[in-house]
Amino acid sequence: MMRRAARCVAGATAACAALTYAQACALHAAYSPLPGATDAPTEGIARGGDARRERRSTGGGGGGGDRTAGGGARRRWDDLERGSIRDRRRDARRAATATTTRRRETRRVIVLGDSLVTGVGCSVASAARGPVLPRIIAERLASLLGVDVEWVALGVGGADVDTIRREVLPELERKVTQLRRLSNLNLNATDERGGGGGGGGGVDAVVLMCGVNDFKMAFFGRTALSFRRQLRETVREIERVVGPECVVVLPGMPMDLATLFPPPLSYVAIAASEVWDTQKRRLHLMRDDDDDDDGGDDVLKERRSPRERGRMGTSHDDDDGGDDDRNQKNRENQKNRKNQTNRESRGGRVLFVSKPAIRWMRATAGRDDLTARDGIHPNEWGYDAWARHIAESVSPALGGPARCEAAGGGGGGGGGVGWEN
Repeated sequence: MMRRAARCVAGATAACAALTYAQACALHAAYSPLPGATDAPTEGIARGGDARRERRSTGGGGGGGDRTAGGGARRRWDDLERGSIRDRRRDARRAATATTTRRRETRRVIVLGDSLVTGVGCSVASAARGPVLPRIIAERLASLLGVDVEWVALGVGGADVDTIRREVLPELERKVTQLRRLSNLNLNATDERGGGGGGGGGVDAVVLMCGVNDFKMAFFGRTALSFRRQLRETVREIERVVGPECVVVLPGMPMDLATLFPPPLSYVAIAASEVWDTQKRRLHLMRDDDDDDDGGDDVLKERRSPRERGRMGTSHDDDDGGDDDRNQKNRENQKNRKNQTNRESRGGRVLFVSKPAIRWMRATAGRDDLTARDGIHPNEWGYDAWARHIAESVSPALGGPARCEAAGGGGGGGGGVGWEN
């Protein structure tokens, strides 16, 4: 009976895996990417001192996944605008009463990565002032910090992290060199920029959007460990270009929004994205002298409890499981403190922002439809909510107010932030 049940389970698992692989291959072959915001500006300035609206009407139910009637969409967007103005006034009051003794007049944020940065999925009207995600990140930061925020968007559609390193980082280096030259032309402006203007051309934060085009290749043999290795090299290169005082932000991917994948592929895609996001979370805890070749063993060790490791060759009794758990936690705490000391000694700053909760995104946007018509990219409302989540998570690292309670439900755990300073 047990053998028959085991054979049935094995057969069902194999059939499910075969179906998932077939679905992935079919979707990969049939997928037709949406165009990005090719004519939109790729840089701009978000003003922190005015009451300008963060959101504007898109002029009716345009493309990019907006399937709501024009009048209804306009009313919903206007309601969000009124709420946004209230948020800006509240944030301005917070910024005015902040205890920070030194406030720079301008911050610089560079958002680089894949098609999420180029605005794929947005309507033409919503991207008229630039791709929604980078622009709203800057506008929300400007509101929270009470300063002007210069933003730059550097992206390549369909890029995995290796492509980003090869094709986008040279653009980043050229841009930072340009900023450094402009800073050197005006020494007073350089002095006003404070600590960030030395080695990095005054760049305060780099937001690296990556992972979607990497984990979808897991169906074709690419592993999470190889992604972490490539991501680590990319982050190192970014730090080399912008300097150690710049914050490198690694946001998690809300794959729960995707409507393209049918079951069981949808479950596998969400699970795979969480594994890839775990690599981002682990990255900011790693020391520079960590050996990535041991990373795979570390992952396996983390997945096994101390009691399970005892059964695999160590003579631990079940009664000792509690002591093993406490000892393991003590070792992990010691390692985390050592990692933090090591990173502080070299000045590196990496911030992991976990994905926002879909319920919070829908509440923030005031609508349920947050996905573009391709079923994989966000539309303008999805980008807007996601950008706010990222900005509110990054704000404390740039000297702004703590993440507001309303957004604390996103991301699952710790307010959505994993920080290594």
